[in-house]
Amino acid sequence: MIHWSNILAIIRKVINTYTQKNPRAARIMNIIWYAVIIIGLLPLLLVIFKRKDPSSEDAQRNTSSGQSTQQQNRSSSGKSSGLFGKVCLNAKAFLLDHELYENRSTNQQQESIMEIASSTTETDDANDERMKHLKKLANDCDVYIIVQVASDEEQNYYQDLLEKKYGFFNSVKILFCETVKGKIAFCRQINPQLCIDVDKETTRELKRFYEGVCMIQKNAKNSKNEHDILEYSNFLDLMSHLTKA
Repeated sequence: MIHWSNILAIIRKVINTYTQKNPRAARIMNIIWYAVIIIGLLPLLLVIFKRKDPSSEDAQRNTSSGQSTQQQNRSSSGKSSGLFGKVCLNAKAFLLDHELYENRSTNQQQESIMEIASSTTETDDANDERMKHLKKLANDCDVYIIVQVASDEEQNYYQDLLEKKYGFFNSVKILFCETVKGKIAFCRQINPQLCIDVDKETTRELKRFYEGVCMIQKNAKNSKNEHDILEYSNFLDLMSHLTKA
């Protein structure tokens, strides 16, 4: 059986004898010993120096407190109007009947857009409750306008109309798609607090993911339907309800 204690004692005796006869070897052994100590202390030194700088922690606290303050301010401003955060709004939910692409003749579309834009003055807008609600929504919330179109011509029509008459919305956040799945995909990516659309298929699907889902549909009863979706006959009635909630 190997007795390690005896072996280690013999090794130490040999090293001591050798270093006594060779002073230079003794210095080398001391250097090796100090190196072993330093290497052993490295993990502890790394832990000490990796601690966060108090000034950086204070900066992070200030940043986080600033962000929370901004969120609270945004929430409070939104709550004053009954809405807050991101909103996905189908353009066909607030456009007038005569502004819809399918209700206009092809030859008169461009001329009609110009007439609509030019006939709307600031005084008219101030007296138009629908426009007031739209402007307040654009001011208080992060609004994304979603339009389902069937052709490039229809897209160009709505693009011109929205920019000329409803220019208070961010043109970068006017999104076009060709299918219901496209509308749903946009909403899922945006992750809004409020969705306003015009068809049951879209609202039913969105209700699976979001609580704030509303639908604009003619002859609606201005109440929740069988799918627990708030359903109103026009945009003005819906906004009047939401701002009072």
